Amino acid sequence: MLKYMHDHHIDEYEWFMRADDDVYVRNDKLVGLLRSLNSSDDIHLGQAGTGSKEERGKLHLLPGDNYLLTSWNDIELGRCIQRYVGISCTWSYEMQTLFFHRYTEKGTGAIFYGDLNTKTIDDAITLHALKDPAYMYRLHSHFMNKRIQDLQHKAVKLNRVLRTMDQLVQKNGNRPSLQKKKKKTSFQDKRNFHHQLASDNTEKWTCLLRKPQRCTLMPAYSHPRGMLH
Repeated sequence: MLKYMHDHHIDEYEWFMRADDDVYVRNDKLVGLLRSLNSSDDIHLGQAGTGSKEERGKLHLLPGDNYLLTSWNDIELGRCIQRYVGISCTWSYEMQTLFFHRYTEKGTGAIFYGDLNTKTIDDAITLHALKDPAYMYRLHSHFMNKRIQDLQHKAVKLNRVLRTMDQLVQKNGNRPSLQKKKKKTSFQDKRNFHHQLASDNTEKWTCLLRKPQRCTLMPAYSHPRGMLH
């Protein structure tokens, strides 16, 4: 796959991505990281896996086995890069934070199943491994709600700036208001979008009756085209 991307698309894009199906990627944060890097440089960064507790200090051989076989493709890819490109993986504590990896679901591995409002979750660019599809959706819903709250907060701040500038203009020059009187923006107005958005991590649903005996469920923050029948 990597060879195909190189042979057919190497000059069309700056970056390519290959990921397993049990990793959640926060695209906005990933783009921010990639923009700080030069795609023409030889860069190999990430974090090294420590293996399971039972494997430490051993060759990962089963009883009676006299051979060693690596089944993890990321390990072999790392070896290939180091052998043919000549660079090893740049590892630091920050990489462990950005590329979060927790394989076991026991003990602290239950982080995906508990409270998602943690610094560990918020700081991560990728989160691995999510073996249960239901919790992949749960994680995505968490980040979407967080994005909505951030936009809502930004809208409040911008409205305050607009009101302040409007007061200054009227005070200094007695000029027309920046806000039209007939269509004055009010954050108490129910028509404003952010009052129709969920303010927590639980999706709120409203029931709209279009026709008798027909009920349409729609998320409180969804566009009408996204209704579920």
